Amino acid sequence: MSYCFLNYVPATDGEGERPDCPDGADLCLLADLRGLGWGIFEVTVEGARPPGSPVSEELARLIESGKRYPPALALARHEVDQVFGDQRPSQSEFAQAYGAGLHAHLSKQHDSPYVVAASLRDEPGYLAKGEWYWLLGVSGQPARVSWVSDDFHIYSNDVNDFDLTGQQLKQLGSIG
Repeated sequence: MSYCFLNYVPATDGEGERPDCPDGADLCLLADLRGLGWGIFEVTVEGARPPGSPVSEELARLIESGKRYPPALALARHEVDQVFGDQRPSQSEFAQAYGAGLHAHLSKQHDSPYVVAASLRDEPGYLAKGEWYWLLGVSGQPARVSWVSDDFHIYSNDVNDFDLTGQQLKQLGSIG
């Protein structure tokens, strides 16, 4: 397993793009920007050297640490989109911003209001009933909870989709 930059290439079926990686590789997109043409991936290729260019050792350590605290990976991923907007950063600039976000969220995890709670419903490929997810906050009317997926995206669901106590709801910012 390694963390590296992979370019996107046209998909073999002609629809959209895919990471430029050998068939059979296990991939997890960690961060990218729409239309940038590349992203940072976790890559495992059996019996072969991973493709792409590796991230720095420092960023690899931050990513590995973030895997033990998924909110950091999801929030850093979300923030690089906001940092750059329509700009087209270099890989170095992107890695620096992503790493800074990871470091910031890992450093302040002791003050974060996030909780882990079980899902009460199934949504295939998205949410699994009985599995536990990091929840980041509650907002809106009707109340919705933002949560971190297995591939470090932030999604929003009805608050009743999770098994939450009154204390957890309060901690997540729910009023009432």
